[in-house]
Amino acid sequence: MGLHRHRPVVATHLDHLRAKGPHGPIWWRFGRSEWQPLTDALTNTRTEADHEAREEQRRAEREGARALEVQQRRERVAAAWPWSCPVMRHGRRHRDGGQGRLPARARRAVPAVRACAS
Repeated sequence: MGLHRHRPVVATHLDHLRAKGPHGPIWWRFGRSEWQPLTDALTNTRTEADHEAREEQRRAEREGARALEVQQRRERVAAAWPWSCPVMRHGRRHRDGGQGRLPARARRAVPAVRACAS
């Protein structure tokens, strides 16, 4: 059964009715944890649209946490590597510590890359 087929079951005590009147929070809806006015007790707050909105909010929170995790991982990796030159990312260091020119073969293969100037 879907959420739209549920019928609310409400109850009250005559003492509550006498003390607070019919419009006060005297109605108990089964499945809820507090006394409510009749209009609130009869309102179905657990609709499919509400469920979808809560699910969308959870999904957005998960995506935000995932994006933050990726950013933190990138920052940790960047801090762990002592160089920032694209040629040096492959784990090779030049004999001069990256201060000089790239070998001719590397200059031909990647003409836009220059030696690191640290």
